[in-house]
Amino acid sequence: MSDRRVIVGLGGRLGNQMFQYAAGKALAMRLGATLSFEGYGKDSGKKSRVQVLDSFALPEDFAPVRSRRFDKLLIKLARMGWPVRLRGLPIYVEPHFHYDPCFETLDRGCYLVGGWMSERYFGSIRSVLLEDFSFKGKMSDGARQMAAEISASQSPVALHVRRGDYVEDPRILARHGICGREYYEAAMNLLRSQCGQSRFFVFSDDVERVQDEFSGLPGLTYVRGNSQEEDLYLMAACRHIIIANSTFSWWAAWLNRHADKLVIAPRQWFGPELMRKFDTSDLLPTDWRLI
Repeated sequence: MSDRRVIVGLGGRLGNQMFQYAAGKALAMRLGATLSFEGYGKDSGKKSRVQVLDSFALPEDFAPVRSRRFDKLLIKLARMGWPVRLRGLPIYVEPHFHYDPCFETLDRGCYLVGGWMSERYFGSIRSVLLEDFSFKGKMSDGARQMAAEISASQSPVALHVRRGDYVEDPRILARHGICGREYYEAAMNLLRSQCGQSRFFVFSDDVERVQDEFSGLPGLTYVRGNSQEEDLYLMAACRHIIIANSTFSWWAAWLNRHADKLVIAPRQWFGPELMRKFDTSDLLPTDWRLI
């Protein structure tokens, strides 16, 4: 088999898969290699089923995997330094959470395993990714109306609040933590001090819960009823953005094309245990403001 192939194992939800796609795309373009993906199919009950290719109508090949038990064994051996192969390709496993400079020395096709959560893996192909991750579907009437409201606002700010399984599952809550009202109030105050009066458009996977939590805060417009792709597009369309500790809003901020955008992000991305375990210094671009 030709080694001019890059295969990427997809996992996690949409934001995570966008990182994996972006790193694989950057590597394949540098090598002049073909690019394809594997993961749990969209008909799978797994939370980590593939989303990124369908969400953005991407043309790359995808092969659904029904069971990864044997694959996981090979990946485990690869982590231990064994020269094992998967789908005929050497396995390259991301060695740690922060940026891996060895990624830039890869000179042949491989099977990529990891999260790749740093723009340093793919910043060189930003223009390509802006096109790949552009909204390609038919926008709903509600989303079109909201896009018009955002466009007509003098200083629209996307404010993303991640709740859902972050608060419903105690194990996930302990690992990831949440950005509470105190963080958002501080971020809103910072943004007003830098940009003047602003209109905040609130996006969340649990809008009702957030509306209760943020009771009494002025200048908020709650966005409801859109697909996740529409929400991502609308968030990126705002001039500025306050993100959660979420890869979904990370991408909304990164895809924002406003040259003067202000991105405010949480300094603590995970709960205490994972913050001690992971080096997050490469996760957030250097021009984003941290609170």
